[in-house]
Amino acid sequence: MASKLLVFLYSCILVLTFSSPVSAQTITFTDPVVINADNYAKYFSQYKPMAPMIARATILSAGDYTNQVTNLNNIKIADTAVEFWIGWRNFADMQSLMTPAQVTELKNLGVTTITYNPEDKPESDDFLQKTGDANPAVQFVKFARNNGFKAMLVPFGYVLINDMVPDNILAAIYSEGLDGFIVQEQNAIETNCVLDRVTRINEIVIKHETIAGRSLFTGVQVMAGQCATGDSLIDQCGEGPKTYTYQHCDLYIDELSSHGLIDMMTVWAMSSAGDQSDFLSVFRAGSETFPTPTPTNKPGDANGDNLVNGLDYLIWLSHFGQNVSGPANGDFNNNGVVNGADYLVWLSNYGL
Repeated sequence: MASKLLVFLYSCILVLTFSSPVSAQTITFTDPVVINADNYAKYFSQYKPMAPMIARATILSAGDYTNQVTNLNNIKIADTAVEFWIGWRNFADMQSLMTPAQVTELKNLGVTTITYNPEDKPESDDFLQKTGDANPAVQFVKFARNNGFKAMLVPFGYVLINDMVPDNILAAIYSEGLDGFIVQEQNAIETNCVLDRVTRINEIVIKHETIAGRSLFTGVQVMAGQCATGDSLIDQCGEGPKTYTYQHCDLYIDELSSHGLIDMMTVWAMSSAGDQSDFLSVFRAGSETFPTPTPTNKPGDANGDNLVNGLDYLIWLSHFGQNVSGPANGDFNNNGVVNGADYLVWLSNYGL
């Protein structure tokens, strides 16, 4: 995967200069979509055409393991192309349940990646506080890498959004080979404008890649119900007009993807196939997104060649004293009259 660092530097400038969309371009989200394995197993015929897909079997307790392996087996029979992940909320359970025989079983099934959601206490506190091998996330990454799996971190959304993990702990986790992270954005995107969230994700990715010293595999998690609620922000945030359901989140994913900030998205916690299928079809079918803004001319540049020189002075001179508007007429301060004030704008930028 190519490094995103140069993309980030570009995105920092780009995101800060976005304004409300004045036109739209059509794009399709073609990166992988991660979906819960039990739902995928029930409705694979609807999801299979939306490839590339990743089925993640989240194990919330010891009793879930057998059921989730059954789900993965059923999916594998129906769809050999889908990638498999296993998700754990508790490292202690993972360590005790994933015996060498089970590691072999999962690898034979095609599981490529293990995710760690440190949401259960006391592990969630240990993750934020303990250093070195005492940190469960460090142990998780070591276990995953030693057994030939990729490792992804998926903590509570506010943990990454609010920079709650100390830098020294992040450095220790990444030094063990953590491949990347997913930000649970479902609550944040429900109540915030798209560009505010894009800016924050950009900051998070820059920070983590800087600490890791390498490119990371990154994504965000959204939910259909909360994305539908987020549509109420479209007019307020200047993202409109609203023309389809889930537009707010669709714009969000498109912006993140088009500027290289995510490599996949996760869709979670939907109960019905209809909602999930309709939701995913929005991202796969192509949709509106914010246009890349056109750079404005430099102050004092009348002819639009991005230079301020004698040619621009001649344009100013030819309109001197006239009641005309706009830089193209020498009205560099846009007050509707070409006079000495505009000359000073030209002079202060001459040669730039």
